[in-house]
Amino acid sequence: MRNQLIIAAMAGAMCANVSEGQTLRAISLGTLGGQSAAWAFDGVGRIVCSSATQPRSNLFHPMLSEAGVVTDIGVLPGTTNAFAFAASGDSVFGMSYSFADLTIKALRWQNGVMGTIGNFAPRGANVSGQVVGFENTITGVLRVEHACLWSAGVLTDLGTLGGNYSWAYDINAAGRTVGASTITRDSQTRPCVWVGGLARDLGTLGGADGQAYAISDAGVVVGWSKTAAGEKHGTAWALNSAGAVVTRVDLGLLSGWSYAYGVNGSGVVVGTSNSRAVVWRGGVITDLNTEIPSGTGWRLDMASAVDDAGRICGWGTLFGQPVAYLLVCMADTTADGVVDGADFVTFINSFGAGDPAVDSAADVNGDGIIDGNDFIAFVNGFTAGC
Repeated sequence: MRNQLIIAAMAGAMCANVSEGQTLRAISLGTLGGQSAAWAFDGVGRIVCSSATQPRSNLFHPMLSEAGVVTDIGVLPGTTNAFAFAASGDSVFGMSYSFADLTIKALRWQNGVMGTIGNFAPRGANVSGQVVGFENTITGVLRVEHACLWSAGVLTDLGTLGGNYSWAYDINAAGRTVGASTITRDSQTRPCVWVGGLARDLGTLGGADGQAYAISDAGVVVGWSKTAAGEKHGTAWALNSAGAVVTRVDLGLLSGWSYAYGVNGSGVVVGTSNSRAVVWRGGVITDLNTEIPSGTGWRLDMASAVDDAGRICGWGTLFGQPVAYLLVCMADTTADGVVDGADFVTFINSFGAGDPAVDSAADVNGDGIIDGNDFIAFVNGFTAGC
């Protein structure tokens, strides 16, 4: 009977139409018991997440998710809470702290081995293992945060644009670091890039404030800045080889506001607009909720990162429960970012089993049922290659 269904589905697929725009499927990355969020891709196929350890708990642990398996990274000894935001190869970086202690410790986890690399909050890392973030420091009588760089065991204060505060969020292979800094008298927070150890203002869309969150190896920086009207718009800056801004682009929004959080080597940008996860391809903004099938129970709120294979991670809700997600092409049943023969084999085997609770790879349209509609969606996705 199952073979007959496969044959019927294949025949139907030849004349079927995919719903316009619905080319992706959302995969739950799991939790450690409570809400979860995905932040980055590591270099060995895993997604870096953070998750509450229990429902409605304010205790979080870093978490890795891969092929339906979650790993609790834990916290540094003497602390109670931790988040992970970045990775370099198989090393994961984050911050570990206790509510009763203002000291933030930088954690580094590598295949089960946990350690600290100093007292700062890591937010980004590059392929060379350089890590950027921010540290607590004292300026006069003020306890402030300064952007910092950890490289080969040395932690360096990156300074500011003249104000008391700065924060670093990402670093590319060339060592260009992006983030934000206040200016004199802390009157504005400006998006900035550190080149050769010096902070440079990236400029805005005409307004006072902004922040930069990510930079690609090609020198494309993304974040947000205010327009002359005071609206917050996702913004992209292109840098030349000297680190100077050559273009500054308003990425636009769905409504209300927008922020850009991630960019890949092809210039695909992801983020959020008015609490809807979005992607910018070729400068055109698209609500990612329109690119997954309806009726799956998902609402995608934030897209935090996109890798060079085009996979997107972030967080949203699944039937009302906050959870981290991975977006891949409908036909990418192995979720590795490549549509190839391995996906076809995986789909056929899962489709033959016919149990969406066990073989979710065959439930391509995410409706909880494995039937001919899944085969149609798979064939069309496989042909298109997403």
